[in-house]
Amino acid sequence: MLATAHGQHAKPLHKGRGHAGRFKSGEVIDCDLASYDAFDPFRALSTLRAILVGVQHTHLTMRLDHHKLALHLLGLVEPWLTLSPARNTLSQQPNETLDRVAFYIPNQRDLLSLALCSKRLYSIIFPRHFPYRTVNCKLSNKAVWDHFIAHPMLACNVRRLEIMPECAMDKEIVPPELPQTAAPGQKSSDELVRAAIGNMTGLISLKWLPDDAPPFVVHFSAIWPALRACRSLTEVDVFSNSVFMEDVATQLNSESSEPEPAIAAPSAADFASLGAVTMRSTSITSAEFMPSLQCITQLLADSCINLEIMKIGYGSELGQNVLEADVFFERGRWPRLKTLHLMNIRGTASTPVHAATFLDAHATLEVLHLQIGNALITPNNGALPALRELRCTKDQAAAILSAPSDEPRPLETLRGPYLTGRGADDALLRALDRCSKTLRRIELRGISGTKVLKALAAVAPRLNWLDVAEGRVDSITANIASAAGWVEALSLFPGLTTFHGACFFSEVAFVGGGIPVLADKQTARRNDETAALLAIKCPKLQEEKVKWVVMRTREEDNGTVTLKSKGKAKRERC
Repeated sequence: MLATAHGQHAKPLHKGRGHAGRFKSGEVIDCDLASYDAFDPFRALSTLRAILVGVQHTHLTMRLDHHKLALHLLGLVEPWLTLSPARNTLSQQPNETLDRVAFYIPNQRDLLSLALCSKRLYSIIFPRHFPYRTVNCKLSNKAVWDHFIAHPMLACNVRRLEIMPECAMDKEIVPPELPQTAAPGQKSSDELVRAAIGNMTGLISLKWLPDDAPPFVVHFSAIWPALRACRSLTEVDVFSNSVFMEDVATQLNSESSEPEPAIAAPSAADFASLGAVTMRSTSITSAEFMPSLQCITQLLADSCINLEIMKIGYGSELGQNVLEADVFFERGRWPRLKTLHLMNIRGTASTPVHAATFLDAHATLEVLHLQIGNALITPNNGALPALRELRCTKDQAAAILSAPSDEPRPLETLRGPYLTGRGADDALLRALDRCSKTLRRIELRGISGTKVLKALAAVAPRLNWLDVAEGRVDSITANIASAAGWVEALSLFPGLTTFHGACFFSEVAFVGGGIPVLADKQTARRNDETAALLAIKCPKLQEEKVKWVVMRTREEDNGTVTLKSKGKAKRERC
């Protein structure tokens, strides 16, 4: 072993085992490569640091044996700092791992981005995942249901399933290369669909939209038990009359020739992830059909305890207020419920009591739509403290908003009332005065005139959205004599940006160059005057910048005449 003299450059060491080098600092470096253990990266890292620090004492020159030792130490340290390239590449993982990674990607767009990374990922994602994320098919397509029964590993890759009506003209979205005809079998339609959906364990959204037309009649209540296997199900949308049958289970058992297998009783954990349910009826049904909320209440109250959105509507074309609501208000309890729609239901003498108890048990309700006949629900004190949106009749809205509460309800939207301008409106106007700080949007079913607008402006001056015809096309026609009165009433809402329901402008026929015909010049002048008055009195209505729009054209003997009218806001028809 040689040591460097003071003030002189370091001399190269002799090659061989056991030799070492010493720097000015006195630290000895062992240059024997075999003495460094591959499983001791800390010693290798310390030695490498000592070599680099010692370079400053040799005027930035490194001996040959130190250089060789540094490269050897780098090879020992590198595997402990990062993975090797073969293990660090996603495409080098086993097929089972890549298939499982794709399983947790629900969106087809994200799947496509991953598949375009490499040919190997494409070969795994496209045959097994991408075509199965969304399936839209009819109940009569038994080839699809047989495919999902025969291949449960592919069925679990379905995330969104939509059952289309048999009369739908839209193209079905099904996995490619399916057999054109289904294999012969003894299973009925409901057994096939139930078995196929039972294999879709990764299902997130289900839309049930059949037209209940024979011979492919499958009651949704018969499919409901199969959905217990779908632990990730979050949304169910049903458009069928079968959910409004009074006793579906008894009818199914009586029609079946074979005894049904025993089904386990529902538990609270069956649909723990289900958060949104929509139940609607079709417009056609049999004469002896007796609708009821018994089936819906039984399906949802026993197992869906985490519901946040519930929309139940029975078509008004099948009869007004035919669903009795007592069974729903008595049994239904959902602690997390935030949105509730109950349309076209009927009340009894006991309905107000049951409904008040129901509203007390659901303090989290934020959106409430009620269309109930023969009953007026009066909530108890402190009910509905988080109510933000309300849709109901005038009397029902007054009863709900007039209920005492510790703090004013944060009501933002009111829909449905019809204001007549008489004394019957006073109760609702007094209730709206309590919510004047938060109320921003009102959609009325109709009004009697500008007197109602002035009374409404006194209790809700901060409105920015006003609809006096609830979105209907048949809006109120205001002639030129009353247009100034309407504009004056609208000016009482300084923040109004959207208005709908009154027609201020008359149709004008134009010839080429945007010049009105001679007979309509006076009408066009009145339209311009009304538009100028609106721009002055209601300046924020101009922010949408909607120009003159073409209404229709008609052919005349001397050429084409275009009829046009003006609009000032997104939903305004002026």
